[in-house]
Amino acid sequence: MSGKNSKSRYTIQTQLRPGLQAATAASGEPSAPAEVASTHANLDTTALKLELLAALRKDIADIFKKQLQATLEDALSTIKLDLQAVKTELASDKAATDATMSKLKEPHSCLEVRISPRPVPRNRRGPPPDRRARHCHTCSSL
Repeated sequence: MSGKNSKSRYTIQTQLRPGLQAATAASGEPSAPAEVASTHANLDTTALKLELLAALRKDIADIFKKQLQATLEDALSTIKLDLQAVKTELASDKAATDATMSKLKEPHSCLEVRISPRPVPRNRRGPPPDRRARHCHTCSSL
């Protein structure tokens, strides 16, 4: 035990810290009923403090837990709404792409006219023949 020694004229007295005095008094023989009562009161207040501290820790942990859950629920609902909007937009874009692809897969009469061989005109006196193809109804809608 660490303590301060003070020498008086004929005796040496050891002065312990308050926490150590309570432990010493509890482990040793009590010298007076007043010391027993004060030690018992110190132990009661210490136990009460520890009990209150544990209850406060539990309450604070519960409050933090509830606030965190509420925040995460809000964030999760926002993410769900954003994800649903992206899914809807993706489905709309896919439908538009499929419609465009189906139009492109249809036969185009304007392309068939260009590809088909044309006879070369023998008479070059008139204006040149119109080699531009007329666009079909499919091409005009694209």
